[in-house]
Amino acid sequence: MKKILIRAILVCVCLIPTLMAIIIYNNAHTPSIQSSEVSALTWEGPGGSSRQFWVKEEDGKDFISFLLNLNGNATPIDGLPKDTDTDKGYKATFVTAGVRSVYRYYFSTVSPSNSYMVDSEKNVYRIKAADTIDFLDSEHSADLYPASAVPTLTVVGETLNASSVNWTYYTYSGTGRTLTQQNSEIPTYTASYVGITLSVSRIPDSSLLVITDDSNQVLYKGSLADYNASTSLKKLIRKDTLLHFSLEADWKEQDGAKYSGKASFGFDVQTVFDPAANFWLGETSVELGEFVVLSGEFVEEVSDLSFASSPAIGFSPTFVRDGELVRALIPIPRDLAAGTGQYTFTVTCQGKEYPLTLNVTAPTHSEAIKTYNYSQKVNTALRTEANLAEFRSLIASLPATSTLYANDRFVLNTGEGTRAKYGQIIHNTGREADQFRSNGLAFVAYTDTKITPAAGGTVVAVTTTSYGGNTVVVDHGWGLFSVYYCLGSFGEKAVVGTYVTSADVIGYGGREGKGVGYTDGITCYCETWIGGQPVSYYPLETEGIVIGTPN
Repeated sequence: MKKILIRAILVCVCLIPTLMAIIIYNNAHTPSIQSSEVSALTWEGPGGSSRQFWVKEEDGKDFISFLLNLNGNATPIDGLPKDTDTDKGYKATFVTAGVRSVYRYYFSTVSPSNSYMVDSEKNVYRIKAADTIDFLDSEHSADLYPASAVPTLTVVGETLNASSVNWTYYTYSGTGRTLTQQNSEIPTYTASYVGITLSVSRIPDSSLLVITDDSNQVLYKGSLADYNASTSLKKLIRKDTLLHFSLEADWKEQDGAKYSGKASFGFDVQTVFDPAANFWLGETSVELGEFVVLSGEFVEEVSDLSFASSPAIGFSPTFVRDGELVRALIPIPRDLAAGTGQYTFTVTCQGKEYPLTLNVTAPTHSEAIKTYNYSQKVNTALRTEANLAEFRSLIASLPATSTLYANDRFVLNTGEGTRAKYGQIIHNTGREADQFRSNGLAFVAYTDTKITPAAGGTVVAVTTTSYGGNTVVVDHGWGLFSVYYCLGSFGEKAVVGTYVTSADVIGYGGREGKGVGYTDGITCYCETWIGGQPVSYYPLETEGIVIGTPN
């Protein structure tokens, strides 16, 4: 019996070091902070948020107790797994009797059982899955959910918080948590009118943006998606102006979405009106024989403008003032030496160059030869270089005006029948030496055939020339003219300074064998000209004058 007792004592003595080691290990791997010892907690989230909790306050006491209970339920492990996302960790600083103990927590929103804690002694623990889920469903886990970020508005590069917001996001268990905030401050930004850029951190499903000035005039009312400073405000602001912005945005709870809510934003912008000149073409491509409208904005003086083309087009346009814009019509001659291809127009304004590109293509309309044997009726002696120069000079001398009268498609009067169209080759005498290209529309017009303008405009010339005979010129604005010649007689509206429409009579046809000018007596002509250059009327019939929009 005595031997047995001695052996038992020896076994106990041998086990004492092992038991002590276990006790020491467990003590080292069990969080030692007690609830009664903690006076405060600083909780810092991975998104940069920071919040102070005090044990004397109810919510602080509850959260501190929750963390300490979580600590007590944690199981010690050898170290953090390699795949732990430490960038999403929380930092907790417990204050106990003036001593600060730092703990770090790594919660997984994918697999709660793979969540970990590191205490102030660098010991690592696996957090109980149930505790992780409780935390993930709490308000303190917002930093782990991207959907919890309340939308913000970026105004001219600066971030603006909503003046009011009601925002709901959903946690691990599908619990909806709602965030609300109010902000009465109305900030004022300063920007140029084209620099008022707006963007929301989350694209709303619907929105209403209202912009007013100090007189309460509504400058824009529509969705944020449709708003563009260059187009929404560019044509309205012409001086330094204080603008008031109000934005209501709505995000719907849809399939797959982890958030929903409404937000309101309010702010002012002091605009600075100091725009640079801008130029654009009405079209990017035209055919040989057609013309293009060149427009510009924010040009102080028309006299500051100059024009060049590469390759050369042999024409220098006249710029006219059109309200706050400038315009110029540029003809592309049918027989342009450089032919088809890409042309670069360079507008120079106050020493700065503005290049524009135009693609010129081949004519698509028929060039079939029209042969008429009028050798006994046409005075071929009238078609001389001198007479043609006189006719061209008449049109080229007419100044471009700033008013555009022809704001619709042209309707050409074809009289009693068409003889030739623009671009076709005409043999009026049957002799090849007398052939020429038609600059417009040649049509049959007897004595009682009424000649009417192709579009609205002002009569600027009523005269007689050697080649054109009785001639009427109508100004359609910006340097575009329509010319009616070889008339038998003038109409009652053929008076210089008279505004006419396509319903007014400016002339009548001739009498066979007794016509004035280069005609057989029953053929009259209608042509469209820019400066001293004839242009095709085809696009005017189908499209009218294409102005285009600013870049």
